Amino acid sequence: MTILDLIKTRETVVWLTLMALTIASWIVAVNDKLMLDNADYKGIGLIVVALFKVRLIILYFMEVRDSSAQLRYSCEGWALVSCLLLIGLYTGLLSV
Repeated sequence: MTILDLIKTRETVVWLTLMALTIASWIVAVNDKLMLDNADYKGIGLIVVALFKVRLIILYFMEVRDSSAQLRYSCEGWALVSCLLLIGLYTGLLSV
């Protein structure tokens, strides 16, 4: 297996995507004047990006993509509910 074959694999593309999203999230988080003026929108955007990253990890590195529909839907539902709860807690719509 050559290096070019490794670069073409789906897992490598997903890993590179995860790295790019991590760097982009960090840049948005540390720059106060970048992108959005409202901190709530920035925080919600970072939570949504984190949801997408979690979804990629679950599907491609935990190999849920090729498993039964019940497992896949339960994992997708867990990620979505967790994201919505975090957004609700972050924005103050939910309280502990």
